[in-house]
Amino acid sequence: MDSVTKAMAEFIEEKGFQLSAISIGTNIPYSALWSSLSKSGTRSLRADEFLSVCKFIEKPAFDFYRLDNEPGIKQSESA
Repeated sequence: MDSVTKAMAEFIEEKGFQLSAISIGTNIPYSALWSSLSKSGTRSLRADEFLSVCKFIEKPAFDFYRLDNEPGIKQSESA
C-alpha cells in the first residue's frame, strides 16, 4: 500500500467513516475499498478511486500527500 492510501485509511478510521457507505457513495466495490483502506489492506487505491473517495469524504486530495515520506524531499524545501 502506498503512503497516500495509508494516510487516507488512517483518516477514514479516525473519523469513523464506514467503508460500506463510501462504497455506495462512490460506486467503488466494497471489496476494493476493503483491500485498500482496512487495517489489513495491501492494495493501493487507483487514482480515480482515490479522487472519488476524497470527494465523498469532502477532503482535499493533497491533504493525504506526505512530503516527509518522499525520498530526497524535506519539509523546508517545499516552502
